[in-house]
Amino acid sequence: QLPHLYDEILNHPNTSDELRRTTESKLLRLKQRLLNALPAAQKAKVAAELDELVSGMVLLGIRDELAWTLFIENKDAEHIGMSP
Repeated sequence: QLPHLYDEILNHPNTSDELRRTTESKLLRLKQRLLNALPAAQKAKVAAELDELVSGMVLLGIRDELAWTLFIENKDAEHIGMSP
């Protein structure tokens, strides 16, 4: 229920950028907690949603430490310009 409400805020045309960023950060943390709590068999869908949210936040250059941490942790060293 709560993720749906966050999505409603994010998709509303009159949502301010500040509220949108705050809501995205809250949704990111909620989905990460949900992913950690779910049994392995149910994680694929939430993991895909989390990856999509993280990618969007990084693409837009949103300053959210968790989003950037998750983004970097999911990349191979050669994709971020480092050698193993």
